[in-house]
Amino acid sequence: MLLACEKCNNAKSNKPSDETIHYLPEYHNGLLVFEAATTATRTDALIVGHRATLNAAQQTKAKATISLFEWENVDTRGAVVDIRWFRRHKAHIVVLATKRLFEKVKLSPTYDPDEAGKDVATLSIETGFFMLWFHEFANEPHVLKWLIHPDVVPGVRQSCFDATTFSPIDNPAYPI
Repeated sequence: MLLACEKCNNAKSNKPSDETIHYLPEYHNGLLVFEAATTATRTDALIVGHRATLNAAQQTKAKATISLFEWENVDTRGAVVDIRWFRRHKAHIVVLATKRLFEKVKLSPTYDPDEAGKDVATLSIETGFFMLWFHEFANEPHVLKWLIHPDVVPGVRQSCFDATTFSPIDNPAYPI
């Protein structure tokens, strides 16, 4: 069994997964490996790619993971079944709009960074696609603090984040 959303689990199907050849969410901090990527053919699609900073072995493992979950697929069949690429794109629009609003809120004389950060993290739950939120707000520690807070976003592995800066770090037991 692999911990993943329903659609990713369906894409994986019964294909074997192994933490030595794939980056798996129960072992690895995917924020250090993956990022959203646009496609050359569709402006309404957002796929998952690997970070350019990975070494050759890490890129191979990342590509195997992307293939396992079919994160690079854009379903163009007449009766589209897998719309993760489209939902990821729509979520990104919401993330960007929230970031613009957050920047305006920061200019307010009544701005409370902790409250605003918690509000952004709370919004992220309904939209999903944690990676998009984390990367867009990477320079906002008051948001990051709440994005990884178990009372706001349950299930985030605390050991995969620096306790002071909230930056993603390697899981020491399963480094990337």
